[in-house]
Amino acid sequence: MKIKYAIQAVIHKFKEIIILLCNFKKHKISKKRLEENSMKIQVKRFVNNGDVTLGRLYIDNYFQCYTLEDGPRAVKLYGETRIPAGKYNVVLREEGGFHERYSKRFPVFHVGMLWIQNVPGFEYILIHCGNTDKDTAGCLLVGESIDTWTLANSVSAYTRIYKQIAGALLAGESVEIEYRDNDLNENSN
Repeated sequence: MKIKYAIQAVIHKFKEIIILLCNFKKHKISKKRLEENSMKIQVKRFVNNGDVTLGRLYIDNYFQCYTLEDGPRAVKLYGETRIPAGKYNVVLREEGGFHERYSKRFPVFHVGMLWIQNVPGFEYILIHCGNTDKDTAGCLLVGESIDTWTLANSVSAYTRIYKQIAGALLAGESVEIEYRDNDLNENSN
């Protein structure tokens, strides 16, 4: 058993090194970010139809991909309500069903789920793959493009941002995500 755990620890450390190398080789890091030792993510929600919210995700002010969430609700309805606008910390969650599935789905680079912390009235809000509001229960889905209230190429968008965000976390940076409501719409409940 000890050998098994030692091998798992080596594999985990190897994944961390791969993520760090990918992060620093492909993505320029601003002087401000280096000074603050902090990555800033913004989700700018731009439209909703009452059930689905679409947005754009930026890392350090650079557009990365599109987002999809549940719609806004005046009263939270479990699995059907997006999280409130605001600033939250992101950490790696190394347990739970999503972590187990993504460890198998992305064995080369997965080291934990991107977990959005301390969201009032919500638990276990993650950033993950998905295409429609049926794939989320308050979590943030990411994709390369939008097609009629759905995301396309979710896996490629997730892979790209995951390596950046997990790389920052593994390098000891704090990661903050800010949700902004720019989607004023009469259809909002």
